Amino acid sequence: MRVVVKDIRIPVTVRDYKGEIKRRLLKLLSGVKIKDFEIKRRSIDARDKKKMVYWVFSVVADVEGKVNFDGKVYPYNEFFLPFKKPTKDVFPVIVGAGPSGLFSALLFTYCGIKGVIVERGCKVEDRVVKVEKLWNEGILDEDCNCQFGEGGAGTFSDGKLTTRIKDDFVGFVLREFVKFGAPENILFDSKPHIGTDYVRLVVRNIREFLLKSGWEIYYGTKVKDIEVNSGRIKAVLAENLRIEGTHFIFSIGNSARDTFNMLIKRGIAMTSKPFAIGFRIEHPQAFIDRNQYGKFHIYLPPASYNLSHHFKEANRGVYTFCMCPGGYIICVSSESGSVVTNGMSYYKRDSGYANSAIVVTVDKRDYGSDPLGGVEFQRGIERLAFKMSGGYYAISQKAIDFVKSKETRGDLKTTYRPATVTGDLSRLFKEDLVAFLRKGLVEFDRRIKGFVEKGILVGPETRTSSPIRILRDEKRLHSVSCENLFPVGEGSGYAGGIMSSVIDGFKAVISILGVGE
Repeated sequence: MRVVVKDIRIPVTVRDYKGEIKRRLLKLLSGVKIKDFEIKRRSIDARDKKKMVYWVFSVVADVEGKVNFDGKVYPYNEFFLPFKKPTKDVFPVIVGAGPSGLFSALLFTYCGIKGVIVERGCKVEDRVVKVEKLWNEGILDEDCNCQFGEGGAGTFSDGKLTTRIKDDFVGFVLREFVKFGAPENILFDSKPHIGTDYVRLVVRNIREFLLKSGWEIYYGTKVKDIEVNSGRIKAVLAENLRIEGTHFIFSIGNSARDTFNMLIKRGIAMTSKPFAIGFRIEHPQAFIDRNQYGKFHIYLPPASYNLSHHFKEANRGVYTFCMCPGGYIICVSSESGSVVTNGMSYYKRDSGYANSAIVVTVDKRDYGSDPLGGVEFQRGIERLAFKMSGGYYAISQKAIDFVKSKETRGDLKTTYRPATVTGDLSRLFKEDLVAFLRKGLVEFDRRIKGFVEKGILVGPETRTSSPIRILRDEKRLHSVSCENLFPVGEGSGYAGGIMSSVIDGFKAVISILGVGE
């Protein structure tokens, strides 16, 4: 029998926590033979950081004997993905080799199906070279950068594998990541991350698996049009290339502005959706560690934080987003003459600095009702930043100066490349949005003392989530305009982050295969 034992609390000062877990299990399950156990979840409880910080474990144990199920011990039920070979001909064409695209191809493969992936950017190892050229020399490739290319935008990120959605697929997806090279601790950490270095490894390994399984992958191939006949796509068109299929999964990412335009011209229904804009804030990692864990930070990995405040009277929210412990602020521009920032970490999170986006929600009040109004709103901020900085340099400002409406003088040290130029970030945004960002920073400073005084702002950050939503059938997940077009992932407007994008793609595959019907 397998049982789950929850809420095993062990001080972080205990070095042999596995030995301590075993001792706790023997005491808790007295009279029952424990054959083996494995950690299923590990989190940190720092609510009483002045006295002690605890590891909190959930454990699955193989036992023999009669078990008393109570508030800590539960039966263990494991989820198995319902693979199913289709009864109809399926030849999928997947547009975009980001998380939702690559993992959709994996699921098809496990069901005995192969198809085609079309990616506008290049292979991940070639993509790294292009990105380094932007960061070091200010040379941008508009089709292969931090937004476009094998692995998607998540390749140059912290590699977070957390998600707010509660779904049985989560465990399966994590096991797939480990299968293709990710560290095993992501299977039980409450906030799993693999860093940009492991994302790149996993992406390469998935690619090789798909190629050996019979998939075709076209790189440097931007889909410029679709052939639609009687409410169905017949083929996608790239330069000198036409690819037919039975089902088309568009996992295009939230920056595929030209593709959004093309789909609208072809009658694919979409609408604008709320998102958020702002800048990133950077602190010494040691400052965040001490604040979150007190003196116990020396026993723990780099600390993160999650802050938010809702202004009810205006129905606006200011919150932190994509927090990167031990990370870097990076240039993620995808259009010439524009500046966009984001955060990235390696697996070890050892840069010595912590950064996070500070963003305010925006909606149709700010950019109108046109489906692409949000895109133009983003573009205006990004182009103004390029004009202000004179290149792919981000604008930097002391957080305290931004709050007090003061100009920052002198150069500021940040992790951003190619470089930053000190300036007034308030010039990038509408006056009312600036006011909310200032109020939000003041509120966050109440929760983390010194947050404003010690922080440096770098911006702008505009690509927090997709500014559009491609309308789709709630049950079948295909476009309401085209019954064999399945928009998935971040670019579709239904996901945000690596995990939710993968799971969104999985659900589209299951719909295509008719699993559960």
